[in-house]
Amino acid sequence: MPDFVSQAFAEHQATVQLALERLHPAILQAAQLVVDTLRAGRKILWCGNGGSAADAQHLAAELTSATTTGLTGCLPAR
Repeated sequence: MPDFVSQAFAEHQATVQLALERLHPAILQAAQLVVDTLRAGRKILWCGNGGSAADAQHLAAELTSATTTGLTGCLPAR
């Protein structure tokens, strides 16, 4: 009987490696855009519907929470 767990992990690793190779520049560019926007005193609007709304709330919380950022002066929730 094949080892389905090992096969699933191997497929996952291959997918993550492919995503890293293809998406790395775009992720860096998006991150820099977020940083530049916030440093300029502008705001970012996160939105979604259903599960995407939960993702949007999570992203906003990550940027505004002292618990997450470890900063005493977190980014303002505008």
